[in-house]
Amino acid sequence: MFAVATALACLVSRTVTPDGALIGLLWLPTAVMLVGILTRGYSVLLPGVVGLTAMLSLLGVSSSFMLGSVLAVLVAPVVCHQVIERMRRFRRAQSHLVQTSQMFLAIALVQAPISAAFICAASPLEGFIPMLGPLSFASIWVIEAVSGIVFVRGIMTWMPNDGSGFCPASGMQEGLKVFSPGALTPYAAILAFFGMALLAHEAGHDGIARVLAIPVFATAALSALSQSRRMASTVLMAAFIAIAAVRVRTDPFMPAVERFNDLAELSLLMLTGAALLHMLNSLIEERLQQQKRLRRKAFSSELSGLPNLRALTARLLSQKVRRLSAAQGLQLAEVAIAGLDKWADLAGRQATMQAESEIGRRLQTIFDSRLLMLAHIGSGRFVLLFERSTSDETLIETLQSGFDRRRFTIANQVMPLRYSIGVVDAPAGSHEPEALLASLSLAQQKAVTLSSRFYRLTLNNDRVREYRRELAWVENVRGLLERDRLRLFAQPIAPADMDPDSGLHFEILARMADENGELIAPNGFLGAISKAGMQIELDRQVISRTIRYLDDDLELLDATELCAINVTGPTICDPGFCDFLFGLMDRSRVAPKQIAIEITESDTIADLEAALENVRAIAAAGIRVAVDDFGTGQATFEYIRRLGPDILKIDGSFVRRYQEDALDREIVESVVRMAHAIGASTVAEFVESEALGEQMRAIGVDYLQGYAIAKPMPVAQLKSFCTAKREALREQRTARCASAGVRADLLASDST
Repeated sequence: MFAVATALACLVSRTVTPDGALIGLLWLPTAVMLVGILTRGYSVLLPGVVGLTAMLSLLGVSSSFMLGSVLAVLVAPVVCHQVIERMRRFRRAQSHLVQTSQMFLAIALVQAPISAAFICAASPLEGFIPMLGPLSFASIWVIEAVSGIVFVRGIMTWMPNDGSGFCPASGMQEGLKVFSPGALTPYAAILAFFGMALLAHEAGHDGIARVLAIPVFATAALSALSQSRRMASTVLMAAFIAIAAVRVRTDPFMPAVERFNDLAELSLLMLTGAALLHMLNSLIEERLQQQKRLRRKAFSSELSGLPNLRALTARLLSQKVRRLSAAQGLQLAEVAIAGLDKWADLAGRQATMQAESEIGRRLQTIFDSRLLMLAHIGSGRFVLLFERSTSDETLIETLQSGFDRRRFTIANQVMPLRYSIGVVDAPAGSHEPEALLASLSLAQQKAVTLSSRFYRLTLNNDRVREYRRELAWVENVRGLLERDRLRLFAQPIAPADMDPDSGLHFEILARMADENGELIAPNGFLGAISKAGMQIELDRQVISRTIRYLDDDLELLDATELCAINVTGPTICDPGFCDFLFGLMDRSRVAPKQIAIEITESDTIADLEAALENVRAIAAAGIRVAVDDFGTGQATFEYIRRLGPDILKIDGSFVRRYQEDALDREIVESVVRMAHAIGASTVAEFVESEALGEQMRAIGVDYLQGYAIAKPMPVAQLKSFCTAKREALREQRTARCASAGVRADLLASDST
């Protein structure tokens, strides 16, 4: 194959060589030999020499020129190859522009002069005038440089990337793509201009024929600026062969001093043009490759290399998927792998990335042709896009066969796979990607809560709109909290014995004000705060504002016996909570005994040990601990014993039904007995009538809280309310004492 390629290169070169000249405007054998060495090594030398010698013999050249050509083809490419390798070892560059520059320098400064020297050495034997030696050497040097620069890079673009050698069938098939119907325009243009130049030459208008070489070169320039490297290089080779053929016919450059000047000028012009076009194309190719890399990075997951959420959205917007959705509908399934973060802590980040890649490959394998797309949208989250035909049973069975019934080993560690599946069934019609993905998120959230860990959701626009409203409200509440829209309210707590001289007890309650100043009830924003994951931020704002308010109002501080502040589960488990709280206390005049931290028993405590550690530190600092809503959560007696609270607040749902329901009555009384047994005081919530308050007092409840005592109020009104309440209690006590005295006098008179 290589012998044939070298022979053809020699034939093309002699075709554009004027009669009586050693070399024309192109000399390709040296360039082809360098390509062979770069792609297959030095094994091409022998077949290359054989092919060149055979063709030169057929063309009838002299033995001296044949010897010079063979030596040029043997020596120059070998030396050039060594120089290129040394430059690459010195500076390993991945840039096309740098690699092209290195090759061009080696061709122009090493291969071309060596080859020109061997060919010129045969000049005297061919009848050349000795005084023309330096000028002919310079001209042949430039011609060799032009040939190498144009054709080495051009032929190299046709080489396969699999190392299979010089122009095998696979490489030729890949290279022939540049001649596809959509890419024939530049070749047609070159052929047209070349044909017009030949017609002009036949008509005796050689000047017009030479001018027509300009649009040929312009066509190559446009290809270099707009086409791929293979396309641009192939067009450039065709253009230079056409230019050389036209110029040889119109101005044959016979061996004379005045003719060599023209030859040198044209050769230098061609060299400059070829190098410039190749450099421009290399620069453009580099930028295109960079854009491809950036696009690939933007549309693929860094963890697994699979398409990411952006790519999935683009696929859902594609014409093919839209037509399929309109005709028969779509089905999306999200497979969420649980516990990957903990496994990452055990196995390491690298092993986790490997695991996610392996999970993606396995999903791709087990679903095979049924998949329209597999996307990796987050850590442990994979989305499968199907036509609307896969049944629940098929989906579950396929996943079980691919995961549950096989060991999953990464980095010599068995990885447990526990996953949930959320499915969205989209009936035939037009569906926006945002609606599909929002529904998929809803389905996955529901699947996680079910024992089967599977949930199918039929696309419902009303549900999607409701979900979006929830998300918008979450973002709105987040913005309100960040813009300092928190407002503090307080609800007084009264001692059951109604002692007017007791200190002030109250619970701090959080409210939020909207943009118009209207208050938002707790059930309107606490859920959004939880979804946004801002419980700790909310709790810290409430605590810091409360302590700062008490510190600024000395009269209220002196009157306060206990101020209760609620904290959520994430806060009580937060390792930095105690440092935050103690820091605030140290910078204020509020005594630790004046503060109670209320832990909501119904709230989820993710890390009980961390919570207990914080509770012990809080208690050790003299701050009281209260358990709110007791009786509604998951706490056990062991939990209460380990927590050791100072206060148990009986949930209002039991207190409210105390008078009507025997079971609720028993629950309330048992909580009171237990609290007294562990030395904790009790607070009955939702006391909404005087009669209920009397009953709570009768069974031993220590404090009462509810509308019968007071409604929540802004903290600024707390002092005036408590002053008025204290005066009212004193008047009630005086009235009771007076009434008791009258009764005593009556009893005394009756006895007499």
